[in-house]
Amino acid sequence: MRIIGYILAIVSGLFFGLNVSPTTYITQHLDKFPGAKKNGLNYVFAHFTGILLTSFFYYVLYIIGKRNKPHLDVQSVLPAFISGIMWGIAQAALIFANAILGQAIAFPLVSVGPAVVAGLWSILYIKDICGLRNYLIFAVGTVVRAVACVLIALSDA
Repeated sequence: MRIIGYILAIVSGLFFGLNVSPTTYITQHLDKFPGAKKNGLNYVFAHFTGILLTSFFYYVLYIIGKRNKPHLDVQSVLPAFISGIMWGIAQAALIFANAILGQAIAFPLVSVGPAVVAGLWSILYIKDICGLRNYLIFAVGTVVRAVACVLIALSDA
């Protein structure tokens, strides 16, 4: 199971890394795409529609695989919907930032926030990170991330 988890994490990371590549490529190579705009928000609707259709396709496959008896935890529907809205806003912001700053600058800046928030959730709410040593590791990692963000921002100035 651990090997399967590693493989799925790698595949997930690849998909996450390639997620905004088409929109970024278009906004950075306008000469190859006549009529294309620099504003990354012009591509959000098409991007989200593709994600919706792909999700629908995989959900239909799941329903077929379960012989029309899918498992649905009703209590998870509202939190899933809210987290999807939050993800959509963040994704649109990432596409917008990539169009303005470029992927090499925007992606590291945008990826720091969720990691820090996830760590804080793990410490304050879930409590799966505990102990002085782990708190110090998290604090040092957060400071290193903050310094890296400042250096990245200054490198573009």
